[in-house]
Amino acid sequence: MMKMGIVGTGMMLNFHYSAFSQLPNISVHGCTREYYGTKGGQKLQKKSLEKVAEKLGIKAYPNFEEMVNDKELTFLVITSINSHHYDHIIQALKKGKHILVEKPVITDIKQLNEVKELAQAKNLLVFPGHNFVYRPAVRTAKEIIDEGKLGTIVYASFISCFRSGEVHSHGWRASEELASGGALMDSGHHQVYQSLYLLGKPKLIHGFTSNQILNHMEGEDFAMINAYYEDGFIANLGQGHSSDFGDLISGIKIVGEKGNILITDTCYHNGEKISETTDYATSFYHQAKYFVDCLDQQLKPISSLIDVRNSLEIIYAAYKSAKQNKVILL
Repeated sequence: MMKMGIVGTGMMLNFHYSAFSQLPNISVHGCTREYYGTKGGQKLQKKSLEKVAEKLGIKAYPNFEEMVNDKELTFLVITSINSHHYDHIIQALKKGKHILVEKPVITDIKQLNEVKELAQAKNLLVFPGHNFVYRPAVRTAKEIIDEGKLGTIVYASFISCFRSGEVHSHGWRASEELASGGALMDSGHHQVYQSLYLLGKPKLIHGFTSNQILNHMEGEDFAMINAYYEDGFIANLGQGHSSDFGDLISGIKIVGEKGNILITDTCYHNGEKISETTDYATSFYHQAKYFVDCLDQQLKPISSLIDVRNSLEIIYAAYKSAKQNKVILL
């Protein structure tokens, strides 16, 4: 039986708790969180921790230090706010814990080498929380592409558009300092790491950002990347947090000379459904299972720390491009 702890009490806790609770020989032992903002805000955060732990029937660690020093825990799932990820990762590795870290795993590219070197020295797993690549739809699409069934790729789009809720848009994500960006750095990570998994790294980036609806936020509520690849094809990577009517444009679409792929919660090849349907919540189960398989069978994550670096390079290049209105060479 492996015992795990979860850091963070937002909605990600519920997805990870549900996913790992379905696996044999895994015990979700407890949760904790970091505190930020005003004294009144921190008081509410502490109450939130106690309430969540009581609801789930797990231990409420009063702080991260107490959790990371608990020798009973085999691994941690880190779902804290972006600005705390680095410190949590380093402390966990120093204490001998394997970790699964929500995206963005880290927001400072320079810190990745330290994380990688420490994990290797300790022989510990740092597993990026890139849950979408563990969906059967995406893995099936990868097989189709690798088998050459689409022929030469001509165009692709990776787009998601939804309306960010009040809690999210008025919480820490509204702060540039805490979030390190807007929609692109947040949910846009899903589009970027999926594009890396399916198509590789682009050569040129031209980014655009806007803030029309959620303009109380310091970051963008919509971002679009035009990406040019070494093989000559073009892709759009987009993320919006500003509309409830984004189903029209959302999804992954890849067009080749011999066929096409459409990915929603399932995968279609030339109009034929070829994978099982997996909703958002179930993607966390597939990810959790693969994480445990990595520990048991010494597998490597499908999306690695290299993909974390490449994702950040693409996102920061897009921000730079939008600010300077020029194409950026990666």
